[in-house]
Amino acid sequence: MLKTKKTLEMLPNKTENAALLGAALSQNYIGKNKTNQSNIKKALLNEKGQEKKPLEIMSTDCTVPLYAIQNGEIGILKYIKNVCDQNGLTYFLAYGTLIGAVRHQGFVPWDDDVDIHMPRNDYLKFVKIVQDDPHPYYRLISMETTPRFTLTTAKVIDTRTVLTQVSPCTERVRLGIFVDIFILDGAGDTQEEAEETYKKAYDLFCAWYKAVMKMFYPGTGWKKTLLLWIKHTPERAAGIRYWLEKMDKFNASKAYEDCVFVGALGACTPEPARNIWKREWFGEGTSVVFNGDTFRAPCNWDAVLRPEYGDYMTLPTPEERKPHHYYHLEIPDPAVLEELSQL
Repeated sequence: MLKTKKTLEMLPNKTENAALLGAALSQNYIGKNKTNQSNIKKALLNEKGQEKKPLEIMSTDCTVPLYAIQNGEIGILKYIKNVCDQNGLTYFLAYGTLIGAVRHQGFVPWDDDVDIHMPRNDYLKFVKIVQDDPHPYYRLISMETTPRFTLTTAKVIDTRTVLTQVSPCTERVRLGIFVDIFILDGAGDTQEEAEETYKKAYDLFCAWYKAVMKMFYPGTGWKKTLLLWIKHTPERAAGIRYWLEKMDKFNASKAYEDCVFVGALGACTPEPARNIWKREWFGEGTSVVFNGDTFRAPCNWDAVLRPEYGDYMTLPTPEERKPHHYYHLEIPDPAVLEELSQL
């Protein structure tokens, strides 16, 4: 079984980034799996048979190239798109994924995740469709489908991979490489009402967070975590599921279709302006190119992106050009690793 700790950092130059997508796989892994040695080595070579230059790696045990993780995510995204297109459902590329489409026509070169927005009614239909007609290895993990799920954001995962996030939150369900689905709900008819709705939703999010927090988390002093653990006893006593259901009920109380302002009320940022938008900015959506395929984006994607990211068309500093999520990743089947490692 291949076990990896995924903590990658891309080199700063944009041109270099495009050329560095073929990060080298672990020589230890190749040596221990001689029957797959030939196929794996092919994944390390470019079209001219030359060895691909590896990424700058922050962790010595990282053996999965960033672009292989992105390939896994794009496969899931295409699956979601196909389900939505075939059933008349609405979705929108979101957050860094939307920036990638607008600025790079694909992934932000150092990005390590994919996010989409989906209006609640479309999301609930999506849940039923994928449950009634399950995919061989893509699976929706959410509070509707998985009672032990403890997180606030639904995920479509690749079950051929095993992913454990390094986070303060308790996770009870096996994950894999995933795409996050952020539900869009109604927030109100004025900016003031929308912000008040978001603040109430965020208060519930904070209560859930207190219930789901691990007792000890790397980098946090044991005295502080013990005090917080004691302080958060009432939230833990109520239970993680209690807060998830309470959040979901509140977030669904205003219909997306009936409100001037809508929002991703389950997002984890305290500032309302970053997750509240006019519904007309989404509209029916518009097509954008992402990794050679077309996906749906908000009609006014600039208005959606600018409150959170400002001048998103300007590249961040070299120091900021790195993945922002940390997790342990396992790909038990070498054939799957090889598949995801194809450019």
